[in-house]
Amino acid sequence: MAVDLLKSLLDFLISQRELFDDYETKANEKTDTQYSDENQRVRKRKRHHNDGPAKEVVLRGKEKLKVDTYLPVLDMLCTELSRRLEAYREINDLFGFLTDFSTKSDAEIRQACTKFNEHYFEDIEPEFIDEMVQYKYFILQLEDTGKKIVPAEESYKLIIGNMAQSTFPNVMTALQIYRSLMITNATGERNFSKMKLIKNCLRSTMSQNRLNSLAT
Repeated sequence: MAVDLLKSLLDFLISQRELFDDYETKANEKTDTQYSDENQRVRKRKRHHNDGPAKEVVLRGKEKLKVDTYLPVLDMLCTELSRRLEAYREINDLFGFLTDFSTKSDAEIRQACTKFNEHYFEDIEPEFIDEMVQYKYFILQLEDTGKKIVPAEESYKLIIGNMAQSTFPNVMTALQIYRSLMITNATGERNFSKMKLIKNCLRSTMSQNRLNSLAT
């Protein structure tokens, strides 16, 4: 679910790259302000002998806002979301079978369990593969009796409640690993906390470049 939500958000942000004109129009409807540099004199840079014949490109007003602010902000958001999405995908690829194993075939469960066993070979025994297949049918039997099971969240309590720890010891271990995962999005919050310590009232004139260097 989290992977799908992040992917949809990333696709949405990518689609916004071509909608700058729409956002500018909406902004102009709410304010009468104009771009401050539209009436400013264009500064000519001194050209050197090795600059070549190409003319210097000077962005002003609308184009400057789009190139210097709008697109960089969107690109940064997309980059960070892509990085975060990749992390969630890795977790989902490794632990996803614990949430939907009742809908998978035996071969798919064995394949997923083999990958999981290779990753946690020090904690999970090879018997985990057969245990997981048996656990699937155990869950399906309970569902047939009218009990609604949420595998990822309730499986651990279900095994204990049915005193099946000795039957599914490796499934218990896998669920313990899954339930103790520390999936966090604290990177951005950590940067802001550090920035608050660095840029205080005594350092209010610190430049953005120096602040970025200290915060990373």
